[in-house]
Amino acid sequence: MDRIRDVCEKLWHIEKDFDLFSIEIRDIKVWEIIRFSVFNEITNKLGFYGKAHSESSKSITSQIKRSLMILGNSIKKNPFRSIYKGSTLVLDHPRKVKNNGKFIDIYTEAFITDMNLNDFFVLEYPYLGKHYSDLSDANRSYMDFFYIYTLYMIPLKLFKFTQEDLQIIFKIEEILKDAFGVKIQLRKLIYKRILTFELKYSFFNMLIKRKKLKKVFLVVSYTNFPLVAAAKDNNIVVSEIQHGVITDYHFAYNFGNPSIKLKYFPDKLLTFGEYWGKTEKFPQQAKVVVNGFPYLNKQLEKYKDIPKKKNQILFISQGTIGRELSRKANEIAEIMYDYKIIYKLHPGEYDRWRKDYPELVAASKLNNVEIIDSNEKNLYSLFAESEYQIGVYSTAIFEGLTLGCKTLLFNLPGIEYMEDLIKQNIVKLVHNNEEMVKMIDTYDANQFPRDYFFKE
Repeated sequence: MDRIRDVCEKLWHIEKDFDLFSIEIRDIKVWEIIRFSVFNEITNKLGFYGKAHSESSKSITSQIKRSLMILGNSIKKNPFRSIYKGSTLVLDHPRKVKNNGKFIDIYTEAFITDMNLNDFFVLEYPYLGKHYSDLSDANRSYMDFFYIYTLYMIPLKLFKFTQEDLQIIFKIEEILKDAFGVKIQLRKLIYKRILTFELKYSFFNMLIKRKKLKKVFLVVSYTNFPLVAAAKDNNIVVSEIQHGVITDYHFAYNFGNPSIKLKYFPDKLLTFGEYWGKTEKFPQQAKVVVNGFPYLNKQLEKYKDIPKKKNQILFISQGTIGRELSRKANEIAEIMYDYKIIYKLHPGEYDRWRKDYPELVAASKLNNVEIIDSNEKNLYSLFAESEYQIGVYSTAIFEGLTLGCKTLLFNLPGIEYMEDLIKQNIVKLVHNNEEMVKMIDTYDANQFPRDYFFKE
């Protein structure tokens, strides 16, 4: 098994053959809340993907600072104490981007800007142990109070698996081991997920009732199942705002049986454009609504007249494939010394690339290489000025395409996400550095309408 596609297709068959979606433990559809984590663990153990993001520091000093932050924010930014009575909850993306001197969530910023301040409030998780949004945002609350709530509630939620539960769990473990040759510790994973689910469900259920909420919008539904469940149990429509690539092999959005009734999937998916949400295995129960990506459109307008710098190549990194891509970037920089190479790290790689990517450290010493490891330089300005972009399956690839970058993709794990672009000859697939150099010299790809991926 050597492709992400193979893992997806085998898991889809297993889900169907063993009726995994019907399994309930403590009245929770267990497979539904763990399936994407199981997929990620399998692909990691098979060596397809690396670590996607950095983790919060675990040093004593950092833990003390984080605890003090949680205590302070539990008072100052407690959602239950918020004076705003809006009936719409927006759970935004925790990762923020600096824009005009202010950190914003690029996926929800335009959405909430268009709303009356009295109609909604925003809820925010910390990102890598801290918050980046402005504390003065009066209608923004933080999830920090949840961690205080957990300390009080967790003794009431501890439980033991029944013998029947354990038999089911061990059976699934064996099925996965037989199929993929890797051992997944499902007992530990399921216990943790059920406990977290019950804690967050009770928290969100109480918040929904206290605030008399009528609508919920969120980013990344597959990490927020308890909120989806609590909202649906209170007859609230849940809408997910697209934040990334949704194509045929994104396991969180594709199911072997698309007509299956899912308990924790959003009612609506608000997409960037017509291109998205049309995969064959996307759940039929969810309505797809073209919403656009206003933040991107503003960036396109801002940088549209920037001239391309001949022979400038922009690498778009991701934690999952960053080690291998950085190795290739180093090799290409040495071969193509007359090209300017810019390596743009993902925010989740900023604080660990010097430790995890030795080839990129070596590349950083070359005269024709620049490493971008902060948000100080606008990504869209890099797209606008670069003649080429190289990557694998990042959402940013679509943004670079829209800003006119000639696009080449390495055949690395996750390339399945981009199969449609490859088939349409919108991008070029390469298998090694020699192919890459040759393809750059002879680049020829099909054009596409400006609004193909992102509604204007």
